[in-house]
Amino acid sequence: LLAAAAIFAAVAVGRELPGWPARRLAEAALTLLAVAGVAVLAFAFDQPLSYIVFPVLMWATLRFRQAGAAIGSLVVAAIAVAFTSDGSGPFADHSRDVSLLLSQTFVAVAGMTALLLAAVMSERESAEAATTRLRRREALAIHDDVVQGLAVAKYAIDQGSDNLARRAVDDSLERSRALVTDLLAEHGEPQELGPGGLR
Repeated sequence: LLAAAAIFAAVAVGRELPGWPARRLAEAALTLLAVAGVAVLAFAFDQPLSYIVFPVLMWATLRFRQAGAAIGSLVVAAIAVAFTSDGSGPFADHSRDVSLLLSQTFVAVAGMTALLLAAVMSERESAEAATTRLRRREALAIHDDVVQGLAVAKYAIDQGSDNLARRAVDDSLERSRALVTDLLAEHGEPQELGPGGLR
C-alpha cells in the first residue's frame, strides 16, 4: 500500500517539479532528509524512540500533502525494516519474524495516519476552493446587477427622464439587496437588509 501510494505520489510530483521554485525544491529535499535522519535515529538504537518519527512525518504531510505522506512513510518503512532485519531498533528484542511484524505494524500505523491527514487536508483545500469560486460568482452577479441598473439610469438621465433613472436605480438596489439577503440566509444569517444594513 505504501509503495503504491509513493509511486503515484512520485509520478504526480514529477509532473509538478518543473514549475517548482528553487526554494520549494530545497524544502522538499531538506524535509526528506529530516524524515530519513529521524527514522535512522529512531531505529538505530534499542531504546523505545520509534515514535519520534511522527512529528517529522506529519510535518512532511502538512507541507507536501499526499506526496509528503506517501514518500515519507516509504522512507520510514525502508529504514525500519532494514534496521529491524539487522537486529537493531526498538522492535529487535523478539524473534526475527515477530520483530519484523512489530516494525511493519508500526510503519502501517504511521503511514495510514499520515495518508489520512493528507486526505483531510486535501479535502479541506478543495472545499475552500469551491467556496471561493461560489463567492466569486455571487459577487459577480451582484456587480453585474448594479452595473446594469446604473447603465439604465445613465441612459435615462441622458434622455432627460429623471423618473426612469430613479426607478432603475431603485430596482437595481432592491435586486442587489435581495441577492445579499439570500446569501446571508444561506450562510445562516437571515436578516432583512435596509440602508446601511451591512455596516
